[in-house]
Amino acid sequence: MKKTMIAGVLFIFVGLLFLITGTAQYITTLSEKDDRIYTTATITRIEEYKTNDSENPVGHHVYVEFQANGTATETELNTYSSAYYVGKELEIYYFDHDTEMAYTKGSEALLIIFPIAGAPVTGIGVFLVICKRLPTRFSVRFSG
Repeated sequence: MKKTMIAGVLFIFVGLLFLITGTAQYITTLSEKDDRIYTTATITRIEEYKTNDSENPVGHHVYVEFQANGTATETELNTYSSAYYVGKELEIYYFDHDTEMAYTKGSEALLIIFPIAGAPVTGIGVFLVICKRLPTRFSVRFSG
C-alpha cells in the first residue's frame, strides 16, 4: 500500500514538472513571437552522431547559413528531417539578440507536447493518491 502512495507522489511530481516547465517554455516562445526575424537559410552540412537510443541509433546536427544583420551566419538548426539535404533552402526564424540558434517555422508546436504529456501523468498520480486515501470499501485495490 505504501508503494502506491510513493508511486502516486512520483507521478504527480513528474507530471507537474512537465506541466510547469512545458507551459512556461511555450508561453515564453509565444511572447517572443514579435521579436522573431524570418529569413531563408541554406543547409550547409548535416553531421551524424551515434546515440544511446536503440530505436534511433543515429542523431543529426543540421547547420544552416543565413543573413543576420547583413552578416553571413552559420548556426545549428533546432530540428532534423529525413527530407533535409545539403543545399536545401528552408524558411527559418531567429532572434536578433541570439543569432546562435535558428528555428524552423512551426517548431514551437513541439513545445506543447510537454504540458500535454504532463496532464495525464499528474492525473494518474492524483488518482493513485486518492485511491490510497479512500476508505478500503471504496478504494480500488492495488497489489503492493
